[in-house]
Amino acid sequence: MAPITIFRVLCGLLFYLGTCALLANTTKTGSGQLSKAETRRPVSATIHTPLVMRTNTRTTTVFTTAGIATPVSNISTTTTKRALARAEPTPSNVVIIINVPTPAPSAVIIIEPSRTPLLRAAPLPDDLVALDRDNHLVSCYQFGWWSARRKFIRSITDFCHALDVESMTPVGTRHPLTGFRQHQWNWMDRGLQLIGETHIVISLEVMDGCEWGFDEGECGRYLRMPVDLCDTDSEIHKKGGTVVGRTSYGGEKEGKTCLLWRVDWEADHVPDAEPVEGYEDGIGV
Repeated sequence: MAPITIFRVLCGLLFYLGTCALLANTTKTGSGQLSKAETRRPVSATIHTPLVMRTNTRTTTVFTTAGIATPVSNISTTTTKRALARAEPTPSNVVIIINVPTPAPSAVIIIEPSRTPLLRAAPLPDDLVALDRDNHLVSCYQFGWWSARRKFIRSITDFCHALDVESMTPVGTRHPLTGFRQHQWNWMDRGLQLIGETHIVISLEVMDGCEWGFDEGECGRYLRMPVDLCDTDSEIHKKGGTVVGRTSYGGEKEGKTCLLWRVDWEADHVPDAEPVEGYEDGIGV
């Protein structure tokens, strides 16, 4: 019995030594197992890429220490719960971003300044002689070329017809006239018993802040005033002149001048003259 006992002791001793040698080999660095020193190594402080989870109404960004290199987006609610459980975030490393709709820009209202109504000359009374005497509206030309009254009247009629066309809109309605308008007609005239080339100039100037609504009768009455109220001693030596239209007549306060009409007979023919109706070459005689 003694030899058997000694044999068992020797076998146990050999088994113990072999186990110790095996353990010594497996705890070496790089053997695939972590040594005690390595297991006590502090956790790296490297900041990893956050895990991003999006839902329909908010985006949740979780900062974790798990080594996730690529953000995850557009995942389901179930996946979101699993990711949160795996990352085990704390209140300090969870950021919730709520998408707030951008308010629509408010409408921009542009308020234009009110348009100041334009002034108009007062209607002419029936008695033009008394009107001019009391208000001095007509200024007569004292020098220059003269001609017969009939030629003035013919050109005045053509001028009023021209304003009639200019006051019409493409749709057939009328618009008030503003600014300056002028027309000319060439005539062959006998002055001092000589045949000469002359032309007549007729114009209307509507002053700033005023307008004139076309009226054929009023147009003719204005323009005949410098013809009939000047050079009254002759029907063939008319020189023309100017006449103004004001916003009011009479009274202590004089009305604003809105219209200035001009009729003038001048020498020579002009290239931009309009043809005198009824004459083959457009030059009146």
